[in-house]
Amino acid sequence: EDGIRDFVKKSNNEVAALQQEISDKSDTRAGAKTELTQADEDLKETNGELKSLSEYLAELHGDCDFLMDNFDIRQEARTDEINGLKEAKAIFSGAV
Repeated sequence: EDGIRDFVKKSNNEVAALQQEISDKSDTRAGAKTELTQADEDLKETNGELKSLSEYLAELHGDCDFLMDNFDIRQEARTDEINGLKEAKAIFSGAV
């Protein structure tokens, strides 16, 4: 009878320990699921920001290409404008 009681007591202790282990692992799993959900939300937000930045970069690149492609034309127009102002100044200086 003592052997049976010891066996039952030992078995009950083992069952209690295993139930506590299951409870601890369930808590750990729940925490991990929460972290995973937060990480997924962060990833979606980061991907959205990355997409926006990529679109902005493409826009800036297009603007830069336009400026580089038309630099010589714009520089020539500014030079003509400066020369025209110098001529106008010379005309007005001679008229006074």
